[in-house]
Amino acid sequence: FSLSYHFVARMLGATGLVFLSAAVSLGTIAWGKHVERKSPFFGRSLTVLALAWLYITTYAACYSEHYRLVSSPFVAGCLLLFWAAYALLVAERRHSQGLALFALALAYYSTAINSIGRFTMAADLLLAGTAVVLMVRQGWPALAYLGLFGSYLAMLCRLVIDADGEFVFDSGRVLHFWPYAIYLTCAWIVFTAAVWFCSLPSFRGGIRFAFLSLNNGAWAFLLLF
Repeated sequence: FSLSYHFVARMLGATGLVFLSAAVSLGTIAWGKHVERKSPFFGRSLTVLALAWLYITTYAACYSEHYRLVSSPFVAGCLLLFWAAYALLVAERRHSQGLALFALALAYYSTAINSIGRFTMAADLLLAGTAVVLMVRQGWPALAYLGLFGSYLAMLCRLVIDADGEFVFDSGRVLHFWPYAIYLTCAWIVFTAAVWFCSLPSFRGGIRFAFLSLNNGAWAFLLLF
């Protein structure tokens, strides 16, 4: 198997391997959709595995030393966000909250590894809005909670991790206030809107109050910090 892999790798090269891997992933997604009609569990499992493999392929094409085809951080971020959008679309069509949580978690990880600050903040706000919309449309409050933690945790990481990836807890470090303040306020508005517009039975009482309290507390703490 190892000899066969090295032979195929030399014959196709990095570009050929990436495109072959992507083609196999997309083919497996189509196969999973076909199989799901007869065996829902097996078909959905195939879809999740294929989407995960497609993410790994895209990640390798953007960040791997040996298989990198994309050198622009902006293009790399867009490709990984396109994967997230496709995965979330599949999750909504198949009414799979688990797949949506998986896609959203990897999407937040994708923005975290991107080096363009303004791009990642815009992407995180887009993910937050997507999580809230899916919560209202599909009745998935867990998705809104993941969006809440992902959005504010991403901001906390930007405040305590410098451009070199080192942990810096220094209140004297110079940061531009308004981009972060605008991001935090927009995130607060998105999640506050979720509280007011969501009338799901599973998002009432203590769950709603806890969500609102976490949103207000995270916004106030990070803005003050």
